[in-house]
Amino acid sequence: PCGPCLDAVSPVSAHGSAPLRFMIPQVVWFKRDFRMTDHAPLADAASEGPVIALVIVEPAYWAGADVSARQWSVLSGAIEALRESLAALGVPLQVAFDEAI
Repeated sequence: PCGPCLDAVSPVSAHGSAPLRFMIPQVVWFKRDFRMTDHAPLADAASEGPVIALVIVEPAYWAGADVSARQWSVLSGAIEALRESLAALGVPLQVAFDEAI
């Protein structure tokens, strides 16, 4: 999307005067849908550049009275399975423990 504006400020390559292409990482936030197949945002991001996958664990949600240790166990297992699936594709998974804005 910003290709022309980046080309204008790209550094000169070591092999001549052609500008280097910037590879801007694409962030994909896995909020509730951890599936890997038929995941349009993941496919779109991968077509644009390197991907950084993100899961945000929100402490306020998990402090609520209506959540259980069993739910946390399921979620943490799903996060680990997602990490392994993404790693097989060379995509790092970042897990943040904070409130999403």
